[in-house]
Amino acid sequence: MMFKEGFLKVSTISPAIKVGKPILNGEIIKEEIKRNKASLLVFPELSLTGYSCGDLFYQEQLYDESLRALNGLLKEKFNKIIALGMPLIINSELYNVLVVFQKDVILGAIVKKDLVNNNFFNESRWFKSSLELASDKVTILGQEVPLNNLIFKAEDHNVSFGFEFNNNVSELTTSGEELYLNGANLIINLSTNLAYLGLDKIIETNVKAKSFLYEGAYLFLASSNDESTGDGLYSGFHYHAVFGRIENKSVYDLKNRLTSDLDLKEIEYRRRKANKKKNNLNNYKIIKVAISTDDDFTFDSKIAQIPFLVDYDFEAVRFIQTKALEKRIKHLNNPRIIIGVSGGLDSSLALLVAYDTINKMNLSKEKIMAVVMPSVHTSEKTYQNALTLIKALAVPFQEINIDVEVEEQLKMIAHDNKTDVTYENVQARIRTQTLMNLANKHHGIVLGTGNLSEIALGFMTYNADQMSMYAINAGLPKTMVQRHLKEYLSYYPHLYDVVVSILQTPISPELKDNQYSEEIVGSYLINDFLIYRHLVCGDSEKRLIFLLKEAFSYENKAAESFVKSFLKRFKTAQFKRQVIPDGPQVTELSLSARNHFKMASDSE
Repeated sequence: MMFKEGFLKVSTISPAIKVGKPILNGEIIKEEIKRNKASLLVFPELSLTGYSCGDLFYQEQLYDESLRALNGLLKEKFNKIIALGMPLIINSELYNVLVVFQKDVILGAIVKKDLVNNNFFNESRWFKSSLELASDKVTILGQEVPLNNLIFKAEDHNVSFGFEFNNNVSELTTSGEELYLNGANLIINLSTNLAYLGLDKIIETNVKAKSFLYEGAYLFLASSNDESTGDGLYSGFHYHAVFGRIENKSVYDLKNRLTSDLDLKEIEYRRRKANKKKNNLNNYKIIKVAISTDDDFTFDSKIAQIPFLVDYDFEAVRFIQTKALEKRIKHLNNPRIIIGVSGGLDSSLALLVAYDTINKMNLSKEKIMAVVMPSVHTSEKTYQNALTLIKALAVPFQEINIDVEVEEQLKMIAHDNKTDVTYENVQARIRTQTLMNLANKHHGIVLGTGNLSEIALGFMTYNADQMSMYAINAGLPKTMVQRHLKEYLSYYPHLYDVVVSILQTPISPELKDNQYSEEIVGSYLINDFLIYRHLVCGDSEKRLIFLLKEAFSYENKAAESFVKSFLKRFKTAQFKRQVIPDGPQVTELSLSARNHFKMASDSE
């Protein structure tokens, strides 16, 4: 079985069945189970017989062979949890049933409630609805089996799943809602539909919406396109979604199967954060299942190394930043925007966002003042990057060398000119003080340039680059700053050379010679990965180490060291985050202590 650190491997499979051949289909399903490593395998409704049997469902031979096929699968004693569809006679009436079993034990059976009757499907011709059943038990192959209103649960792993039949996931009221209200964090929908142009988009939209509404994983599988093609092709679509995003899909291809590694711990963390009130209906029976941890667990899909960019949309980010800044400018009666431009990533993006906003508002470029504040440690490359970008945008600028002021301040406090933290922070604070004084002089505001990654790591000088009058990049992690700056070239292609130069320049605060940010705090790629996993997904230290090894092939010792360093930096930096300026949220994560992330500054 495949389960480790809260990740459950699940497969939905629409095998190449033969219509009306249960014994053969049982063998086909058996082979699918044997070569699949998932802990939970789900096959479509009526998968033992084929959905398109028509009036063959009345035949005793078809029914008897279905039971024989199921019995043959039970004899294999698969340790995995298997769910498959078949016809079942209960009290002399025929029902469309999903049977769930593990080893040789049938754990439960779910009868289809909402039968589909339209121009093509005529399920009530053959089957009765579960609404016509009074019993909550049924005998199958000599086993007394719980019937309907079932949630299958492995309590030691926070796995709680249930099933619904819901063609096209378009019905207004479904069993999925009740499953969610009774605690299921994984819901699987067995559906049957004919493929037609546009159907895939409809189903995908609905599956995403269901997974978001039910705050968990929502899987959709349709009957195989090896069903009868008399008047159409059965779609064989598969979708796996979690919290409103499609994790995996199989549409219009020959795979007819899909495997996903579902992060159930992330689901539980997000649910705790959402803290929605649920009216637990308490009318579902809990069926205990066994899921074992597998040390040989392997991921079927690569873990996203840059998770903040999975849903990145340039126009959406552009709109959020420019509209937020426009609102602040209007509120303050159109002040000048004072920006310290270093020639690095963050200040370059802040300048571009300000420039873009001013253009959208049809205001003069004179509303922007770019300020270059070199020191003895400023490299020629970043200095030229700053000047080139400012001149290319043709905005007013002022150059102020801070060396003399730094020397005076160090003399004032009797500093010995060692390049220690005091020496570095004096430079940072003088730059901020200069910008603030210029803002007063020109009736403006200081536009902050710091990003979400620096805020999380505390890699900012208190009351220096930490402070501004509006922090335009506070919602963007460093990996997104890099991507967003590059994407701006679609609007300003004449900036290509300077933007490429900025992107290729090593990240540095340039507060002393040969200083590189990633030698101090580590790779921003890794830090952003950990920020996302820890604060969006809720991963513990142990899980962060596990995922860092999986995503980036880190050795255990290196992964432990990086994670411990990250967590220490994050926790000790809360006092800086308590007083960061206003700034727009861009991703689902914000570290503003006012309305979003609340933590004591002295948390251990």
